[in-house]
Amino acid sequence: MKIFESYSPLDEVNSPAFLSPPSYWQEKWQKIKRNRSFLASCGVLLSLIGFAIIGPYLTLYPYDEMNLAFKNLPPSTKFWFGTDELGRDLFTRCCWGARVSILVGFAASLIDVFIGVSYGMIAGVAKRSISEWMMRFIDVVQSIPYLLIVILLVVVMGPGLLTIIVALALTGWINMARIVRVQVLQLKNQEFILAAQGYGASKLRILNRYILPHISGTVLMILTASLPTALFTEAFLSFLGLGVQAPVASWGTLANDGLLALRYYPWRLFFPASLIFLSIFCLNIIGDGLRDVFDEKVKR
Repeated sequence: MKIFESYSPLDEVNSPAFLSPPSYWQEKWQKIKRNRSFLASCGVLLSLIGFAIIGPYLTLYPYDEMNLAFKNLPPSTKFWFGTDELGRDLFTRCCWGARVSILVGFAASLIDVFIGVSYGMIAGVAKRSISEWMMRFIDVVQSIPYLLIVILLVVVMGPGLLTIIVALALTGWINMARIVRVQVLQLKNQEFILAAQGYGASKLRILNRYILPHISGTVLMILTASLPTALFTEAFLSFLGLGVQAPVASWGTLANDGLLALRYYPWRLFFPASLIFLSIFCLNIIGDGLRDVFDEKVKR
């Protein structure tokens, strides 16, 4: 029996007390990996993006090819999602609709982030009087009915993909700007910000170097939460006929066409509506997961 064991300084260095703590992003990643519903939703969302990119190349039918001999056929091995009233392959049209809907959602959300973060940070570091005027401008813009803005844009620009993106971008940044401004107001009186000001750092450097990294988690959380709203709004506007026009398809226009044939050809509504539901459901779960990770006020 050994009474004395050999001692090495490396044993003390490798002990848990000497190990460096995980970084901010490593800690967040550990929380994300424990959220199985978040990871599953990310997998489904990536599958939908792959469906939009690769799907049209898996069939032999263009999205706008009409053949009345194949009209209103149910799902089969030849037409996986069936056909519509003009004999067009519904699977191909759903793939192209996914491209339009996902493109509009991501484009509008990225524009919202750019405008909202820039506006909110400027309002946060500006003088009190200027900041108040900037927030009153937000109140005025928010008081205008959203559907009225869309109708005016349709009259001026005409219905189409660009009109929807512009309409979403005109008002979608407001919530982002409000939250970013509050975050900046809380951070700009912190000791490390005051120290940077004491060393002569400009406001632009303080915003880019010190404040923006600290609010990046909040921005990512809001971005993910705004994606399902943008996607649903695009589908809603296209459903009303204010979005993309034929022969271009989106999930909203396909749902509108399928609603008219719901009684006799239910698959025409089932597939686009299911894709809308699945994408929004997964994006909401991803947004909730990011909120649990980055929002310190959330208690598990």
